[in-house]
Amino acid sequence: MRSLFAELARQAAASARREVEAYAREIPEFASLDTDARARAETLEYAVWLRRRTLELARTTPR
Repeated sequence: MRSLFAELARQAAASARREVEAYAREIPEFASLDTDARARAETLEYAVWLRRRTLELARTTPR
């Protein structure tokens, strides 16, 4: 299980980048991410943070 968490952590940034690209492409409210670099960077930063935080919590959740 430990190697799964390590792999997910390693892929967090790339996965978040794909997520933001999908948002901009598929959700009309996020279309401005293609033209607003600051909003795109903030959305990407949040997506990466959310993935990493989720992994932190998953590691510490008792089974």
